Amino acid sequence: MVLRRMHPADVNPFLSYRSDAVVAQYQGWDLMTTQQATAFISTMQAMHTLQPDGWLQISVALADTDELLGDIGLHLLPCQPVLHLLPSQSGLHPLPSSSASVEVGFSFAQESQGKGYASEALRGLIRSLSSRHSIDRIEATTDTRNTRCIQLLKKLGFSLVRTHEAVMFKGELCTEETYEKHVVP
Repeated sequence: MVLRRMHPADVNPFLSYRSDAVVAQYQGWDLMTTQQATAFISTMQAMHTLQPDGWLQISVALADTDELLGDIGLHLLPCQPVLHLLPSQSGLHPLPSSSASVEVGFSFAQESQGKGYASEALRGLIRSLSSRHSIDRIEATTDTRNTRCIQLLKKLGFSLVRTHEAVMFKGELCTEETYEKHVVP
């Protein structure tokens, strides 16, 4: 498996899983047209810094076929230094010596779920962020009904740190939980 920048060939599989109601159920992103997805992927290709006001999506693909399995989003949490990115396999370039915190989110095609891909991809990303990029804390927020996500976060060593009750999400009240993982280089 590889973590890489998005590229134009990703548009159809990206649209396919991002248009799946089951995949989209607990996600904060909106459905896209082909034109919007193409523009989004182009923006992700051109992105060279990760700052608090935006997300960077990284493709997760099979190493031997380059088949897109899903994507992982990174968001630098506010009041942190800028994370510089390089168009490498992981898309990340070293940070200055100060530490930073990021929020992570992930979406995988239904047919790629339950096979360990998300776990493997997130483990690799966590190793990279902690060892090469001065990230000391990773955070993820999920709807409490998304039990598979919660199980994955716990399996990866994330701990529950906050509960947000009565959150309006996609027209309904829900409870969200924030998990975090402190990482050591």
